[in-house]
Amino acid sequence: MGRKIFIVFVFVLCGFSKSFSQTDVSFFNQSYQIIQEDSGKVFLKIDNSNFFKNNEYFGQITDGYTALGFHVTPQIEYSVNTKLKIAGGVHLLKYSGKDEFTKAIPLLSIQYKPLKNLNLIIGNIYGTTNHAIIEPMFEFERYLNNYIENGIQFLWDSKNIHADLWLDWEQYILQGDPFQEEFNVGLSSQINLYQASEKLSFSIDFQNIVRHEGGQVNKKNKPLYTVFNNATGISIDYHVNWKYIEKIRFAPYLVNYQDLSPTKNLMYIDGTAVYSTLELFSKNTGLFLGYWYSEQYITPLGNPLFESISRNKWWVDNPVREILMAKISYQKNLFDGISLSFRVETYSDLINGKMDYSYGLILLFNEKFLLR
Repeated sequence: MGRKIFIVFVFVLCGFSKSFSQTDVSFFNQSYQIIQEDSGKVFLKIDNSNFFKNNEYFGQITDGYTALGFHVTPQIEYSVNTKLKIAGGVHLLKYSGKDEFTKAIPLLSIQYKPLKNLNLIIGNIYGTTNHAIIEPMFEFERYLNNYIENGIQFLWDSKNIHADLWLDWEQYILQGDPFQEEFNVGLSSQINLYQASEKLSFSIDFQNIVRHEGGQVNKKNKPLYTVFNNATGISIDYHVNWKYIEKIRFAPYLVNYQDLSPTKNLMYIDGTAVYSTLELFSKNTGLFLGYWYSEQYITPLGNPLFESISRNKWWVDNPVREILMAKISYQKNLFDGISLSFRVETYSDLINGKMDYSYGLILLFNEKFLLR
């Protein structure tokens, strides 16, 4: 009972705080719109993130680490017309303290817009934060370490429906390769249900991810691995236009995990969770509060702090997890094409009495230069 009173107290207290802003990860999204004014033009497009992120994790579920480095993605982009865009380049990832690049990936993508609200992308797709998947299913760390996703993507964007259906093929296999193929299939959709007024609106979110490892070319004879995560939630947005707060968002989710592998080798075959978030939006600074309760939950692509098992310690088994989250962020566009993000995040384990935390600083450079 005391723990529940504490949770309620924190949520009430946030109503009296003074300087909040956008704490969601859409700050890092790429724009996928084909702009009419760019038709027939050739651009040099550069996406660059210089990052420092320190994860201080003290529980048995996962280990903490520090990520310091940068990734840069220069591309030549050609908009043929208002329906077709072609881009090609390279993605480079380097960590400080390592002389060589960790990743050097050639890129090529074709984006076709057959309908007013539909975009089809083949090649490197708009991934990571663009998918708008909740943290327990798709962790933010992938923006730093797995920025490039390759495959096929369908994007639907209309007044009442926003949907992202994608296939990200992470590992291709050839005959004789000693490893499995690996890919992710996801669907993220938001449906605007009802707008009571200019200030109050309701929407429903459907989020699904399948992680698969397998294939017939497999010399290690490892069993097939298929894990399914999904979340269904409602987002309530209230525009207040107060002195320090512009918008409040409350979003509760029901989250599910299932092991769909033919041979079950994981500790649990299914699990459920409740994930509720409260966000306060303003211009530059912000606050995020969240509550997580799960039973036998596993997520191969989500933040490992939410799992009931450890990915590298086979003896760890915490079937029930209860976590209270608090995050503070500062995000600002400094100049044209240059942005700054600073975040502090805490994860309080209400069952084991431990608190994990992280903090990070990211400087972004995103700009297009007209070549022709």
